[in-house]
Amino acid sequence: CNLHVAVSSLSASNNSRLYSCVLDKHLDPPRTRAQEEEVVSAIVLHALMDGNDEGILREELLMGSEHVSTDTISTQATAALATETSATSDVERAIQSVHDKECRAVLLFPSMEGDNGEMLVSPHPILPNDCIVFPGSFNPVHSGHVMLAKAAVDKVLQTKNSNSNPKQKQPSVVFEMSMHNADKPPISVDDARRRIEGFMALLKEQQHDQDTNSLIQ
Repeated sequence: CNLHVAVSSLSASNNSRLYSCVLDKHLDPPRTRAQEEEVVSAIVLHALMDGNDEGILREELLMGSEHVSTDTISTQATAALATETSATSDVERAIQSVHDKECRAVLLFPSMEGDNGEMLVSPHPILPNDCIVFPGSFNPVHSGHVMLAKAAVDKVLQTKNSNSNPKQKQPSVVFEMSMHNADKPPISVDDARRRIEGFMALLKEQQHDQDTNSLIQ
């Protein structure tokens, strides 16, 4: 890869703001480590001042195609939990925030703790390293999706094991569902919730299958 990416996050009561700084590794002449740290320090200060830095990120710090992008992730639903008595769940609020384009993405993951298990919301949509992204409509999710995901995992492990890494950790699989599609109507909040509930139902059906359990979790 020809890029370094430094990310700084600023969390407030109603949102988290991510500042992503893309640094080119192949400048001529290349930056020294100290110069890279100067840029990253400026990004941190930029975040702490919530973007109102009056020139902390000087133009001479960024070169060529380098840039800083800002992404705001709504955390209003999380902050409201202390006082809100509505029956609306964290998952529904997360789905609504994506539907309303308040944030670009949310990351959900299943927990089988308790009697019925539940889907939980990750505070930041940061994907695990070396994960496999499996896009689809999942309307509904079914065992065929699981079989395809298992096949992808097996292929990745087979490829990496052949490269003299016999103890390669099983990669995570992230199922990606887009609520806004270029050539289809948006998915409603209720429909998205129904499809997500399908993942929990599938996990419960196959909870005695250790491979499926580890794959979906």
